[in-house]
Amino acid sequence: INVPKLETLGSYAFCDCPLLNVDSDTFPEVTFIGAYALGNNSIITSLTFPKVTTIGQNALRALDSLISLSAPLATTIGTSALAGNQNLRTVSLPNAASIGAAAFQDCVQLTSISLPECLTIHYGAFIGSKLTGAISFPKVQIIYSCAYSWSDTWRQGAFRGNTYITSVDLPECQHLSFPNNEGPASNTNTASKGTFSACTNITSVNIPKIETIGYYTFNGCTGLTSIDIPSSCTSIR
Repeated sequence: INVPKLETLGSYAFCDCPLLNVDSDTFPEVTFIGAYALGNNSIITSLTFPKVTTIGQNALRALDSLISLSAPLATTIGTSALAGNQNLRTVSLPNAASIGAAAFQDCVQLTSISLPECLTIHYGAFIGSKLTGAISFPKVQIIYSCAYSWSDTWRQGAFRGNTYITSVDLPECQHLSFPNNEGPASNTNTASKGTFSACTNITSVNIPKIETIGYYTFNGCTGLTSIDIPSSCTSIR
């Protein structure tokens, strides 16, 4: 593909083209990547989008060989945008402000990520990934939970079941497991929706500006030894 002036890569544009070779110079002017645009590809190993600001839902999911992604101007990462990329190891999203639900679900080789400008993380964002050690999101204000009842794995806590995280630093976070009211609220107190539920190796949590802690946020954190709840906190469910 040689599309040096293309600005929008529309939904399903090259979905299910498993042998289509795309490299880091293919889309130099693209600013928007639509739903499923490059989904289900077997040979793409690296992607660079120098001008992309939005990566749509499922846009880059199931890229079996993808190892690295760089999108320095991207601010919005959609639902399941990179889900199922089991070889993804390196992600550069320095301006991402919002990480969608299940955005990195089952990215099993992803052990670290830096999101210095991120403000919101949605439910299931990193479920099935292996973020390891101390995690820190310096500007995150809200980590959402799913406010309605579904059986889908990805509709659960953003980091639920990660046994590799050892400490959490959220210096600006105000709301943990905050209900996302996209649908009718039901069974809101289901344990699976807790942000850090069953993260058994977390020992310490820093949340100095927290105001609300939702249902089951730390349920099953059997290694937790230290957490300071500030006076700003008015609700623990």
